[in-house]
Formats: sequence, C-alpha cells, structure tokens
Amino acid sequence: VTHTYLDDDPTATASDLYVINTAVSSSETLVAPNVRFVRNLFVDALGRTADDAGLDTLVAQLNGGSSRATVAQSVLTSSEYRLLLVNEFYQRLLGRSADVAGLSTSVRVLERGGRQETVIASLIGSREYFGLAGRTNAGFVNRLYADLLHRSPSTTERSNLVGALATQTITAVATTILNSGEYRTRIVQDLFQQFLHRPAAGTEVSTFVGLLN
Repeated sequence: VTHTYLDDDPTATASDLYVINTAVSSSETLVAPNVRFVRNLFVDALGRTADDAGLDTLVAQLNGGSSRATVAQSVLTSSEYRLLLVNEFYQRLLGRSADVAGLSTSVRVLERGGRQETVIASLIGSREYFGLAGRTNAGFVNRLYADLLHRSPSTTERSNLVGALATQTITAVATTILNSGEYRTRIVQDLFQQFLHRPAAGTEVSTFVGLLN
C-alpha cells in the first residue's frame, strides 16, 4: 500500500512518499462476513449484541466449515431464545410476562421437540385467555382472529367457529386456525421481516409454508 504523508517539516511536500507493506491473509477475508453474520444473528434472534464468548464460538464454527443454517439452529434452539419466545407469546396473548411455572412448562415443551403452535394453543385454551375475551364464544373467536391472523373474522367465519365450540374444546378450535394456510403465511412473512428485513415474495411464501406443513 503506498500512501502520501506530510511530516512535521513545514517544507514537506506531497512528493514525500512512504510505502507501507501490509499482508492480508486469506483467513481475514473469510472471518469478516462470518463475524457480521453472527452479530446480526444475535440482534435479530436474541435482541442483543453478541457477547465475546458467543461470538468467538460461533465464528470459529463457521470458519471450521459449519453452515450458517447449523449455527443459526444452535441459537434458535438455545434456552435463551426459547425463554424469549415463550415470554413473547405470553405478552402477545395474555398481556403479561410468563410466570415461573408457565415459563418452565412451555420451554420444556419446546425442548422436547414440541412445536411453537402447541405452546400457543395451550395459552389460548386457558381460562385466563377466555376471560380476556369476555367469557363468550363470540368474543373468543374475535380475539382469536385478532391475535393470530391480525384481522376480524367474517360473519360466516365467526358463526362457524362459534358453532364448532359447541362440540370442540377451545384449544382444538385454536389449533384449527394455527394449522391454517393463512396463519402459516403470516408466520413466514413475520420471519422474513425479522431476519431479512423485507417481505417474502410469492414463491418464497409458498416454499416456506410448505416446510411448515
């Protein structure tokens, strides 16, 4: 690298050249993107900056040949992420932080391979959630659509689910919505916004919804 410097001599001119030889190893060019990836992963998934130990460990895995999907999976299945996820469900559905017992139970479901929808359905099936919905079946359906689909049900949709509640549990009715294509499409769009900071295109939506089935 050749750069022009002016020294302390007031008579110095731009013709005073100093040559700096800097060796850039190939490993440095590989580490930078991996460091950036891990830092972004911590912010997007855990909502915080990466600690030094976590950063070093995951970057070392990437430099050692682990895929980004594998490293991301390790973060998304961590206790920290699951605790955040369950607390987010409690805040969104019940309007409060998770209590110790509920947090432990829900995290254990995820640790044993249970799906997020199982945890969500259990919260929606609680007496607390039904109470927040006004303790009526129609109120429950309205709240269910607002929380899961971010819209109001049509008259027909409300009538159908109110009728279903005559023979099915609240949890079963909630599971019907959680397994719907509309709900899964919203989940895919939310994930694209969280991690890629953009909406998913039509083909991307269909691909990833298929993975959720």
